Amino acid sequence: MKTFACIIPAYNEQEILPLTLTKVFESINNVPGYKGRVIVVNNNSSDQTATIAQKYGAEVVFEPENQISKARNCGGKYCPEVDYLLFLDADTFLTQEILKSSLELFKMLVISPAS
Repeated sequence: MKTFACIIPAYNEQEILPLTLTKVFESINNVPGYKGRVIVVNNNSSDQTATIAQKYGAEVVFEPENQISKARNCGGKYCPEVDYLLFLDADTFLTQEILKSSLELFKMLVISPAS
């Protein structure tokens, strides 16, 4: 079974994060044949972003420097064992159809090393 992680950098996203995470987990649970994780990168938030992310079932990592590329990289480094990484913004509502299509494209694009 292929694995993937949805990485969501988040800075003070307590208002939108519940809806985002609800949609992401709903999509993950309805795409068979893959095992998915959700990683929220708390990018030095001063609100309840991290607490809300954990409440909704996401894994939370911390990036102290407010820079989106560092937050994305922090999330990617947190889960090096997964087959695919998907990077989402905190206000992205991932549908089942988009997730399934993305994973199928990843599967087609991955080139296996020569034997």
